[in-house]
Amino acid sequence: MRLWMAAMLTLSLLGGCEEKFKPPPKEDKPAKKARTESAPPKEEPKTQAKEEPPTPAEDPTTPEEIAKARNIAILDNRIDDALRLCGKEDLTKVDDQGVLGCVLTACRKKDSETASKWAGNLEGPLLKEARKVCASNGVGPL
Repeated sequence: MRLWMAAMLTLSLLGGCEEKFKPPPKEDKPAKKARTESAPPKEEPKTQAKEEPPTPAEDPTTPEEIAKARNIAILDNRIDDALRLCGKEDLTKVDDQGVLGCVLTACRKKDSETASKWAGNLEGPLLKEARKVCASNGVGPL
């Protein structure tokens, strides 16, 4: 009974407040046709030619700079630059992952002689992985 009385009291109080809580009147919107006529024409998307990444004016000289440039070239799929930088390095002093990157890049270029020469610096699971990837690229046994 109390719930019913509370509901009736609430309804009677809200009934007198209708004027306060009315939403503002909606303004008339212009016709869609007028809106489309004033809109500027759509521009056609311009296709841009794929740009070559800029090559540095000077080749890196320190081993750290060479390693960084080599890794960037490998990740950017610039095979010729990566091979050139791998050739500048003393691969006996490079970490195993760097040597593996150079071997796999040579395999991508289908240069089996270079890949075999550099794979001599690998051993264990990295050598096994290099052999598997190079074989899938059609490069002879390492």
